[in-house]
Amino acid sequence: DEILFTINDSHGIAPDLVMNIANDLGWSNLTLRTGFNAEMAERHAAMAKDAAKAVSAKPLVQSVPELPSTVPLYYEDVSQQNFEASVLACLPLVGEDIPEGATHGIVLDRTCFYPEGGGQEADYGTLRCDSASHNVLDTRKVGELILHLTNGTFEVGDMIHGEIDWDRRRQLMDHHTAVHIVGGAARRLLGPHIYQAGANKSVESARLDITHHRRLRRSDLDAIESLANEVVQSVARTEKITLDRKDADRKYGFDLYQGGAPKGSDIRILRISDHDIQACGGTHHDEIGQIGSIRLVRSTAVQDGVERLHIVAGQAALDYARDQDGLLRQTGDVFGVNINDVPRTAERFFNEWKDQRKRIEQL
Repeated sequence: DEILFTINDSHGIAPDLVMNIANDLGWSNLTLRTGFNAEMAERHAAMAKDAAKAVSAKPLVQSVPELPSTVPLYYEDVSQQNFEASVLACLPLVGEDIPEGATHGIVLDRTCFYPEGGGQEADYGTLRCDSASHNVLDTRKVGELILHLTNGTFEVGDMIHGEIDWDRRRQLMDHHTAVHIVGGAARRLLGPHIYQAGANKSVESARLDITHHRRLRRSDLDAIESLANEVVQSVARTEKITLDRKDADRKYGFDLYQGGAPKGSDIRILRISDHDIQACGGTHHDEIGQIGSIRLVRSTAVQDGVERLHIVAGQAALDYARDQDGLLRQTGDVFGVNINDVPRTAERFFNEWKDQRKRIEQL
């Protein structure tokens, strides 16, 4: 077992491939024991948790003062881009886990900036007062305080005007809402066994890990993509409610926690009609149609029984389509054919190359 773990983790050679190589070399009785892949997945999950603890153990600031909890304005109005607030603390940043150029963590009494969490990247933007203006390079949550990582300082008591990078926030909301829609579509088409094993939402793209017993074909992805876009067109608004944990558990059950069980006694729930209902503390569109369109780029195997769906939505989906069209046009120019003839021409060139290679070897 340890040899197989080492070969996989250090050299990137999967146990199944090790078995094939060994059998080809004459080790005909060597087989992979039942349950090994599941144990390897558990081992990787444990390693990931240990790594996450090691990262989170490094403090951003030397000490966190006793301050009132930051009021998150993004739950009251997800489309709010500007706000006024008062500086409660300006803390020098320490450690290595800080963005380049960031020097201080600013604590405000209220904020529109969403801190990194739940697989969603943080908001960026600017904070300014009469005497200074600085960029917010990242936003983190420390306890009940929201820390704005800036490239400069403010004085305690300063009245601040904050403004988030709206293009970034909108794209993150496109991807976060799309992940919920795609997850619901996968459950409806593939079966109730589909469960979210992980998710990430960045500006460039989103990914959703789902449990499934086999690899997904392109036809499966096309069906999920089509249903997801039907939901975008047919469901007018999302519903956002807050329930006591006991009431939420009683009403919706275990499936409510697809993205993990949140902390605290109150549970924020996102409901997209009857398509998807989940506990989630991220930012999502009130009107789903604002997403525009959703594309499933591809799927990859994370481990046995877990498929990773790569998603683009909103402006990222338009950029992806434009890039794909550009690649097709560029390839058509290389072959000197219309883009509709590119697949057939590429196949012809490939077959001719294989035939010439065989002929060269024979000669």
